[in-house]
Amino acid sequence: MLVIIKRQIFDSLDDIQLVWTCIEPTIQQIRGKNFVVKSEVYAHLTTGQRALLMFQMLYGHTSRGIEEFYCHQSHLLSNKGVWEQLKKGMQYFGDSGMIQLIEEMDIVYQCVKTEKLGSEEQHNKLIETIRQINKTLFDILPTKINLIGNYIRNNPNEFVQFEDSNNF
Repeated sequence: MLVIIKRQIFDSLDDIQLVWTCIEPTIQQIRGKNFVVKSEVYAHLTTGQRALLMFQMLYGHTSRGIEEFYCHQSHLLSNKGVWEQLKKGMQYFGDSGMIQLIEEMDIVYQCVKTEKLGSEEQHNKLIETIRQINKTLFDILPTKINLIGNYIRNNPNEFVQFEDSNNF
């Protein structure tokens, strides 16, 4: 489902607004729904929309750090396929740095989930790893949003359909 938008509005949006505008209808369709509904909606998205949804899932649930992401998405993250989809999404946007960060987040999540913390030293190391991932995430997110915004602007037909395109 492509978002229908006037070209003038599309061109006026900043990167964050553009990302949200392109994915909000999908999020509204899946929010609070069961896995079957989410899977059906996901299956009908373009490859670009899938990648954008995965990014928004990460971005939208990390405002207070990856711990928030783990909490909100724990039911999904226990499925290894979600981590792969997150990486595919970032790969789609040509973002190898974010792929590496997602891999680190997965390792930490698996460690926390299985409670393989062991000694206090290992626990402290895990906390420091989480701090470092959070710092890296907050440092690189503005660049990633800009990268995705530019991708959308250069490939609008994957995300939007322009209304009244003959008038622009």
